Amino acid sequence: MTFQNRSKSVGLIEIGSKSVRYMVATFDQAGAFRIDPRAKDSFVHDIDVDNPDETKVAKLWSKVEEFNEALAKIRCDQVLIYGTELCRRLEKRGQRPPSFVSVFSGEQEAVGAWAAGFMSAQYRSSGRYTIVDQGGGSTEIVSAMWTGRTIAGGHSHESLDDLGSAKMAALYARNSDKFSTFVRPLLEKYDAKIKLHEANGKTELVLLGTAATKLAFNIKHKRNDEDDYRPHDTDKTRLSIKEIADYYFKMDSIYKKDPERARYMLDRRAVTTNHYEEVMSGAIILMLISIRLGHQQVTVSVNSTRYGMGFLVALGLIR
Repeated sequence: MTFQNRSKSVGLIEIGSKSVRYMVATFDQAGAFRIDPRAKDSFVHDIDVDNPDETKVAKLWSKVEEFNEALAKIRCDQVLIYGTELCRRLEKRGQRPPSFVSVFSGEQEAVGAWAAGFMSAQYRSSGRYTIVDQGGGSTEIVSAMWTGRTIAGGHSHESLDDLGSAKMAALYARNSDKFSTFVRPLLEKYDAKIKLHEANGKTELVLLGTAATKLAFNIKHKRNDEDDYRPHDTDKTRLSIKEIADYYFKMDSIYKKDPERARYMLDRRAVTTNHYEEVMSGAIILMLISIRLGHQQVTVSVNSTRYGMGFLVALGLIR
């Protein structure tokens, strides 16, 4: 399927591990998109994926039905209603979602993440694009070839289960000075998987996740310590590994003298959270992976997986 020189409107309902999101957006064949501000909503379901409460699950499906009814009133070229990890867990427990919900595998979710990153790439011309997405539970690496119109020859995907931001932030909090020493053996364990995605010819590396976007904002967009984090300002930001390293060492030096000051400088609205540890540990992880992949320059994407899914639906690669 091709766009035939026009954009396509896609209605999406995404059932994630923390919330349900509904939106209608228009996509063009280069990956640019526009969300309809009149057709978007979200609901935080507060379900523990390891121990789902039946009452909360029932409320979740009720909200999904409500969003589906709202979507049915809007004329869209394509519609996608899908669930990820939570729905996979519920299916295993025999709690099947409504029949109109597609439950995506981890591999399908990875392709959505790839598409989300690709949409922020600098060139979006034919070539190989690699996405590194550091989530809370794992870091995902996905590579695929783009012909200029579609994905060629499928994709390759590796999940680095020990390198999620939650575990890395906790490890960094225990001993930041020895964090690099601790994490190198973890990376070495995945060396063979990482090497499958090494730069080869025309390749662009795109980073996703909170650490990447906060690094991009603080390094390239933040005007002063009171300038609050604006994630959408960071989309398509180009960073060098040297810029990330310089920022890391500057913040680490300040932290050793005045921890409260360093936390405030990084994000004054998150001084009581573990955001400092998440961003600083993420900086090291992302730098080491980027270097192993053969990249000294990276692009940062603020896009979420649902935007990538919408783009793939518009291309006709997901039905």
